[in-house]
Amino acid sequence: MPRAARPFAIRMLYAPSLELMDYARRLDFNWAVVHSDGHTGKHPNEDAPVYLPGWPRQAAAREAARPQIEARREAIRRRIAAARRAGLKVVYHAYEPSLPPVFRTAYPELWSPEIREYRRACPEVRHNRNLCVARPQVRELLADKVAEICATFPGLDAFMYTNNETNSATKVWHRCDHCRDIPFSVMMKHLHDALKEGLRRAGGGVRLINRAWGTHDHDYHYSESYAERLRFGAAGEAERWLRPYVRCFADPALQFRPSRDIPAWLRLVRGEDTMMICKASWADTNLHHPLNPWIGRYRGHTQICELSFEYCRDAPRVFYVMGREMQRRARLCAARGLDGLCAVPVCWGMHDNPGSNAAHPSRWSLAELNMRLFAALAQNPEADIEAETADALAERYGRPLPRELAAMILDSEDVAAEAQNIRGVRCTGQDFYQLYYSLLRYGPMRRDWQRRLAATPENIARVSRDKAAAVARADAMLGRIEALAPRLPARAAEEFRLCFGNLRRMARESAAMHNSFMTLRGLKDGHLAPTAAALAPLLHRAHAGD
Repeated sequence: MPRAARPFAIRMLYAPSLELMDYARRLDFNWAVVHSDGHTGKHPNEDAPVYLPGWPRQAAAREAARPQIEARREAIRRRIAAARRAGLKVVYHAYEPSLPPVFRTAYPELWSPEIREYRRACPEVRHNRNLCVARPQVRELLADKVAEICATFPGLDAFMYTNNETNSATKVWHRCDHCRDIPFSVMMKHLHDALKEGLRRAGGGVRLINRAWGTHDHDYHYSESYAERLRFGAAGEAERWLRPYVRCFADPALQFRPSRDIPAWLRLVRGEDTMMICKASWADTNLHHPLNPWIGRYRGHTQICELSFEYCRDAPRVFYVMGREMQRRARLCAARGLDGLCAVPVCWGMHDNPGSNAAHPSRWSLAELNMRLFAALAQNPEADIEAETADALAERYGRPLPRELAAMILDSEDVAAEAQNIRGVRCTGQDFYQLYYSLLRYGPMRRDWQRRLAATPENIARVSRDKAAAVARADAMLGRIEALAPRLPARAAEEFRLCFGNLRRMARESAAMHNSFMTLRGLKDGHLAPTAAALAPLLHRAHAGD
C-alpha cells in the first residue's frame, strides 16, 4: 500500500455526547475526546468538576455546588464508559486554567493586574485580573486540579490542554508585572510543566497533549492588527482600550510572535513524550484558505492535525459538506508524516445544551456526510470521496441516486466558500467593524492580502462578479435538483431541496452583505466618491439579501 494511502495511526473524534461516541465506534475512530471545559465561561457547567480540598477558602462554595459537580462527573463517566466499550482511547480536554469562578473571590491574591503602563493609561482595564503561570502558587493550583481530574476519572489515556483560547482569564501571552520580562516560550513551558506535575501526582500513565490552537497564527494577528484596527476606526467598547493598548504594547518583546516563540518553545520540550495537535488552517472552519504552515513542524513528538467542520452544528440551516477541503488537508498531513487526524464536528464549549444540534450529527441532514468523509480520509487520504459520497447516499435512502448528486454535494463546498469569503479570505460578522476585523484575522495568511482585499473600484467589481457567479451556481444546483426530484425517493428530494435551498439563501445573503461592505469600505477609504451612483446600489443590495 503506498505511503499516502495508509490509515492514520490516530483517528480521533471530539465526542462529547453518547451519539458522537457511537459514530466513533461505527466509523472506526480509535481515540475520543470525551469532555472539554473552560471555553464559554458559562458556569457551573464550564467549571472543571473538581473540589480542590487543598484550597480551603473555596470549600464551602464548592460544597454548595456539589449537585452540579456530581451530575457533571456522572455525565463524563458515562461517556468514558461508552468509549471503553467501543475500544477507544480516552482524552479529557481543558482550556487553561478552567477553574471555578469562586477562586477569584476566595484567592484574589493569585490574580494579577494588567501590566502597569496599561492600567495607568486605560481606566477600562484597571480591574482586569489574570492568573499568571509565572507564579509558583498558580502552577501549584493547576497541578492540583489536573491530579484531581485524573483521580476522579481513572483510566484516562491523555489530558489535553489549549493555550490562549480560554475564558478563564489565563493566556500565556498576557503580560503583567510578574511575567513582563519572561519570554513567551518560557511562559508556555511553565504552564506545560504545571500540568505535567499534576499527571505525575496522579501516578503517571496519562499522556499530555498540547493543543496549539491559541498559538498557531500569523505574527500580524498578535501585533500589527491592533494598530490597523485603530487606524480603521474601532467601534464601541474597543475604542476605549485599543488606543492605549497599541501604545503600551508597542515593544516587540511584549507581543506574542509565533515565528519567534513557537520554535523557542519546541526547543524547551525537545525529547519529551508530548503529543502535539495543530490545526489544519487558521482558526475555525475555513474553506479554500492556505493550510497551516506549522503542520509537520513538531518532529520528535506524536503529531495530530485537527480538521474542523464545527459550523455544521447549524445544519441544515447552514449547509456545506467539506469533502474536497478535508481531502486537501488530509493529503498534506500524510505527506508531512503526521501520526493522526482529529475531527471536530462540534464547536468546543457548545455541547451542553441537550436540545442543540451541536453534538448530534444525525440531525444535520446531508451535512452528516462530513462524518463519513472524514472517517474515509482518516483511513486513506487518497480515498475516492465521490464514490464514498455516492455509497453513503445509497445507504441513506435505500437505493442508489443519480451519481451527479454526489458530485453536486462535493461542488457545494465551492459555493459555501464563495459565500463566506471575499477573494479567498473569510469575512463574517454582524456589523461593519466586525467584518473588517474578520478580514484582518484571516487576510494576512496570503502574501498579497492588502492588494487582494483593497476596496478599489476594480476589486469591488470583481467581488460583485464572484458573488453573482456563486448565486448563479447555487440557482443551477437547485434547478437540477428540481428536475431530478421525480426520480428520487421522497426523503431524498425533501433533503436536497432543503439543504441546497439554504445554500442558495446563504449565497444571496452573503452577496448582499459583502457587496455593500466593499462599497462602504471604498467610500471610507476614499477609493469611491459619495455620489448618488455609488450610494444607490447599497439599498438595492440590502433588499437582495432578503
